[in-house]
Amino acid sequence: QFFDDFSGGTLDTDKWVLSSCGGTSTFMVSGDTLVGRSDGTNRPSVRSRSSFSAPYALECSAKRVENIEIIVHWDGGIKGGVDVPANGYHMPMYANWLSPTQFQFKKYTEGVATTLGKYTVSLNTNWHRYSVRTTQNGIKVVYDGTQVFSTSDTARTNGYIGFSSREK
Repeated sequence: QFFDDFSGGTLDTDKWVLSSCGGTSTFMVSGDTLVGRSDGTNRPSVRSRSSFSAPYALECSAKRVENIEIIVHWDGGIKGGVDVPANGYHMPMYANWLSPTQFQFKKYTEGVATTLGKYTVSLNTNWHRYSVRTTQNGIKVVYDGTQVFSTSDTARTNGYIGFSSREK
């Protein structure tokens, strides 16, 4: 079982690897919280040191001001000018560039996105619970205890888990 409560004031490098942290972009631990900071040009990412095979669940609490994005079944690679996962499933928690505002679940293959699911949500700075549950038969996404979408896509059934950060 993999678990991190981000206590201790620093990122546990026995569990996590920083990647794609150009410029002043980075992930850090502050007040028992993982915090992602982008410099507006570079998207920082952090991935697990170990890879995982389905079934597993990545669960976290986050709020809008942190701009955290979830990545599962990730090959650890980064592609393109906006530093997206090369291969894996990616969930920007708030796609505030879309109308209506929503979060999306995307599959990346060689840096090219396919949107597998969307969920309309209001932007706010409250804490919310997210769970990405993987099985051999697909992936389910749960938001505040309610399943909001699922996919039977099984193109990838193992890889790293991680997070990226979009804005400052």
